[in-house]
Amino acid sequence: MNLDELVQKATHFSSHSGEVSKNGIFIALKGDKIDGHDFVKEILKKEVLAVFVERDIGVKDDRLVEVTSTHEVHWEIASLFRKKFKGSVVAVGGSNGKTSTKDFLYQILSSNFKCIRTEKSQNGKLGLPKTLEKLRSDIEVAIIEIGTDAPGDMKQNVALVQPTLGVLTSIGEEHLNLLGNLEGVFREERVLADYLFEKKGKFFCPENDPFLKSLKEEGATLTPSRPEQVHPSYKVENLSLHTLQNLSLAVSLAQSLGMSPSSIAESLKSISLPDGRGAAWILREDLVVLRDHYNANPSSMRAALKSAAESARSKDLKLKIILGDMLDLGVESDLHHENIFKEALSLHPALVLCVGPQFSKYAKLWNSAEVLHVENSKAPLAEGLVKELQSAGLVLAKGSRGTQVENILNKIYGAFSG
Repeated sequence: MNLDELVQKATHFSSHSGEVSKNGIFIALKGDKIDGHDFVKEILKKEVLAVFVERDIGVKDDRLVEVTSTHEVHWEIASLFRKKFKGSVVAVGGSNGKTSTKDFLYQILSSNFKCIRTEKSQNGKLGLPKTLEKLRSDIEVAIIEIGTDAPGDMKQNVALVQPTLGVLTSIGEEHLNLLGNLEGVFREERVLADYLFEKKGKFFCPENDPFLKSLKEEGATLTPSRPEQVHPSYKVENLSLHTLQNLSLAVSLAQSLGMSPSSIAESLKSISLPDGRGAAWILREDLVVLRDHYNANPSSMRAALKSAAESARSKDLKLKIILGDMLDLGVESDLHHENIFKEALSLHPALVLCVGPQFSKYAKLWNSAEVLHVENSKAPLAEGLVKELQSAGLVLAKGSRGTQVENILNKIYGAFSG
């Protein structure tokens, strides 16, 4: 039986031993901590159709298929399962806000459809096939986050996912060490849009993005910056401006799949953000912490700073900023950090705490009691700093994942509870 015939006969495939059962296919992947080969003998006790391995495991079974690379087979089987899937596939790309947009879509669409989505940010070569493992015959909508690190990644990832609808959230300074500049980012990200234009699929992007709005003439649906501009009943409170833009994309796409305004409005009553993606942690009436520490680049930093400043003004609270270094910015990293540091100071915050060597470089040159720095998020914190950040104010915590800004928050506020 060749691979195509095997996939047609199989009901599912998985690289997780606990997720494969009768009439399934198991792919033994070797990870940093877990080796799927260790579970093969147990898997063979189930009525699986085939098990793909990279080495001899000391068992004879006609269902065992030894290959050079199980990771390559995993990708190929994922592609074949995608081809036989009959539901809608929504791809979510862009420089900032992919995960929040994907989660908004899931929360809205799952009220009307049986959906699957990408877990966390598994949006690359290893993660995408794992999302496709969730495809089943009863799934109606698959919501898949697609990322890119280098030129060519998006083309490869889109070819696997084969979306029928798509969203690009923004074009910003991401992975500049490999993509070069904003034009390079746009060329890479727009591969998703070009695929959907060619396949006559539906594509959505913000109307105020200077790069993406140029795609209107090619067939893009431009969405306004707030969901209530899509429909008056979609007004949502307590979300930042850039997060509202992502929600606007989600409701526009949901409408295109046939959801009624009343159904969408009902789902928005319980809409929420995951921790680290801009979720507001309200510790007291006069102490709000904006936890936006999962990722950062200059464009998302600027958006978060602007939104936090506006929110602090509206609540009549002091603005306090925790800035974690931005990673993967290439040769102009120093310039980007200097510009964001100055932009933060221009908001006249009560406090700026810089975390990491890049931002700290500028904090050290700034002769001000309101500007402090630590070399990393695990460094000791002065008692006075802790007390200041525990006093009344609106605190924005923003940084790239690698800086682990949440360590600072845990020291000051304790474990997060959303």
